[in-house]
Amino acid sequence: MSHSPEQIILYGGTFDPPHAGHLLCMQEAAAAFPRAQLWMIPAYMPPKIPCGIKDPLFSFDARVALCERFVALHGLGDRVQVSAVEKDLPIPSYSLQMVEYFRAHFPQADCKLLLGSDQFAHFQKWDQPKKIIENAELVVVCRYSDGNELPMLEKVATELQARERILFLHNAYCPAQSTWVRKALATGEEIPASWHVLLPEGPLS
Repeated sequence: MSHSPEQIILYGGTFDPPHAGHLLCMQEAAAAFPRAQLWMIPAYMPPKIPCGIKDPLFSFDARVALCERFVALHGLGDRVQVSAVEKDLPIPSYSLQMVEYFRAHFPQADCKLLLGSDQFAHFQKWDQPKKIIENAELVVVCRYSDGNELPMLEKVATELQARERILFLHNAYCPAQSTWVRKALATGEEIPASWHVLLPEGPLS
C-alpha cells in the first residue's frame, strides 16, 4: 500500500457471490469519483444479523478469488483493487475496523464508504454507525427504480443527523441480491443472466 491516492472509496461486503448489484455500485462510484481508488473488501467473518449469523456459502479465500476475477471480467482492474485485509482484522468483520485500517494507511486521502441502498436501509443497526460516518462519508447507490425508496433513505439519513456526509447516487437500477442468489442455488431456481453472478466454476450465463 505504498501508493497514496487523493481519494479512496471502500466497498465492503460478503460478496457471496459477487453479482450485478455489486458491479453497478462500483461502476456508479467510479463514474462519480473519477480520481478515486476503489477497494472491494470481502468480509472475513460477517457479524450477526437479526435472523442469526450470516454464514457465507463460499469460503473467504474463494470469495476473494471471485472478487478478483469479477473485477477483471468487467474491466474494472484499473480502478478497483481487491483486498483480503479483513482476514487480519478482529472478528467479526465490522465496517468501522475496516475504515479505520484504511484511514491509518492512507492518512492524507479523502475516505468514503460505498453502500448499496439495501445496505443503507439498515445502517442504523450496524456497529457504531455514527462513528463510521465521522471517519468516512457515505456514498449510497440507489438500486431500485420505483421511486419509493428515496424517502425512506432520506429518513434514515436525517435520523443519523449526518445528511451532509451522505451522497445518494440515483442513476442505477439492479434487483440482484446475494440472498436471492444463494436461495436460487439451493433450490435449483434459474438465476437471470443479467445478474452477472460469478461462481467458482464460472459466470452464470
